[in-house]
Amino acid sequence: MRDGGGWVLVGSAVFKTVVRGEEPLGCVRFAHASAITRLTDAWRVVGSCAFRMKGGNAVSRRRVAVIVLAVAMSGVLSGCTRLEAMFMPEPKVVTIEATVAAPGASVVGDLASWMPEGTPLWPGSRVEDSQATKTAYNLTLVTPDPYADVLAGTAKGFEDAGWDAVQAEEGQEGARTAVLTVSNSTHEGLVTLAENADGTVTITYVLTKSAR
Repeated sequence: MRDGGGWVLVGSAVFKTVVRGEEPLGCVRFAHASAITRLTDAWRVVGSCAFRMKGGNAVSRRRVAVIVLAVAMSGVLSGCTRLEAMFMPEPKVVTIEATVAAPGASVVGDLASWMPEGTPLWPGSRVEDSQATKTAYNLTLVTPDPYADVLAGTAKGFEDAGWDAVQAEEGQEGARTAVLTVSNSTHEGLVTLAENADGTVTITYVLTKSAR
């Protein structure tokens, strides 16, 4: 179309605003075809109006072009918003719960045939040693999980299982050690957690039958 009274200039500016402006890229792709169709229809209306306004001046013709194109583009933008709502739903918040030691948790390796009832184990840990007598139980586990997570999860696991647990910790990051003094109605003892140089954590249980 010829550059008559600024029509091409106005049309180009509006089309650039819709297709290459601030709208998200995915939305622009959906709106692109609709924009072309609406612009084509809009130009037909503009041409018709201009033909009837031969007696008017260039300023009048520009105003008509701007109004018609604005109406056409409003439909494209509202359609784009609807498409965004369909293809870009609200994000879902997923909460990841911290790991906690628990009685009967799955470990890698063989456990002694007997252990104090309700003894929490760290899930996925590897059994290094497991021994039991009539009155005592010793167990050593190793896990690659972070030291802080293992300490917090082990302490909570004993409390959740009905044990009393008193925690003491020492050392600097990379070589920390914690001792849990634990007891319930039938057993008592110590659970030691040691942070190793390779990033693993060793958990050692020494439990005996309670004298009370």
